[in-house]
Amino acid sequence: MNIKLPYSKGHEVFSTDEDCQIVNAQLCEICDSYAVMGEALASPINSHDFADFASRSKSILFILCDGTRPTPTALVLEQLYPHIGSHPDIKFIIATGTHRGPTEPELERIFGQFLEEFRPNILVHMGKNKEDMIYLGETKRGTPVSFNKAVFEADGIVTINSVEPHYFAGFTGGRKSFLPGVADYETIVRNHSYTDRPGSEPLALEGNPVSEDMFEAVEMLGDKRIFSIQTVMTADHKLFSAATGHIHDSFFAAVEKAKELYSVKIESQANIVITVAPPPMDSNLYQSQKAMEHARVALEKDGILILLSSAWDGIGDRIFYDMLVDFKDGDDLARYTGDNYKLGNHKAVRMLSLAQHASIWAVTELDQDTLNPARITKKESLQKAVDEAVQLTKEAGKTPNIIVLPSGSLIVPQVSQ
Repeated sequence: MNIKLPYSKGHEVFSTDEDCQIVNAQLCEICDSYAVMGEALASPINSHDFADFASRSKSILFILCDGTRPTPTALVLEQLYPHIGSHPDIKFIIATGTHRGPTEPELERIFGQFLEEFRPNILVHMGKNKEDMIYLGETKRGTPVSFNKAVFEADGIVTINSVEPHYFAGFTGGRKSFLPGVADYETIVRNHSYTDRPGSEPLALEGNPVSEDMFEAVEMLGDKRIFSIQTVMTADHKLFSAATGHIHDSFFAAVEKAKELYSVKIESQANIVITVAPPPMDSNLYQSQKAMEHARVALEKDGILILLSSAWDGIGDRIFYDMLVDFKDGDDLARYTGDNYKLGNHKAVRMLSLAQHASIWAVTELDQDTLNPARITKKESLQKAVDEAVQLTKEAGKTPNIIVLPSGSLIVPQVSQ
């Protein structure tokens, strides 16, 4: 069997004669992207249509995903342009949360043909700039909620998201435009500190403390006028579905479509799992962890996980990496975290815990010295990694069986009961 997987701007290929199952997103019919988006805009959920929203808004702020998301923002802007091209007061804010600001190529991808026209009106959210934040109060869990002042300066807000499984918030999209998107750094830290509580897992919304805290934070905006545009993308970045209108109702509609696409049943776990962080979710080690976390569900204890991610932009969050350096295992870090939580701890805990569960290998641009704190072993190529994993599995007296997740950052395998 010859298998080609996405890697950086190209592919990695491997072949094997062993039992190998490729776990892709569910098969779906892909319609014309413009027709899908047009239909969603024509049928907003519990909301006036966008033309009415735009005409009634003296000023509009668009909250846009950063470069780590596959959101088809340029496609959406093209459909909305007849209503916003001549609007007297339009601004855009890149919802970075705690991520870095977008690069020029990322801005080109986000805005497409409209970049130069809209460039003077583009803001980049910086969560640590306290002077840019307005405080609203605390959630019932004690999260101090502050959002970027641009949210309050605009008469109407438009959010454009992509909805896919998220390893501790349940799903991306919807309320995440605000928290973490345009929230104060301390707001994000407190919200993400709930990741060690029961219910903080992929596909879960009800009973998920992280997600429920996000919903509550958005409700603190009161009667702020919001028009929500939620998209569901296939693994190869084609538009599968879209929903528009009310910030929460459109999100829930998109969640149901995302479940159809990305929640995939498997018969049993494997002793070798290959998981891919596809572009743009392969930018760094911090982002690549999502592909590793989803793969864990499909991997037997003491198995071998092979990560395929270029991580062209390095390690990502520095605090996350420092935690990997300073602590020997996930249990040790989890005990320390308690009241000492810092943003990034949650990823470090899960990565170190995974290293206790299985061997982690990676085909990546990162060097071995950089990978050492994450307990990851660098492999020269995917083929060599697979060959070695098969050999070691046989030497351990086991019959090799392989599961491949070509879109490991998105697909959530679920073992059939």
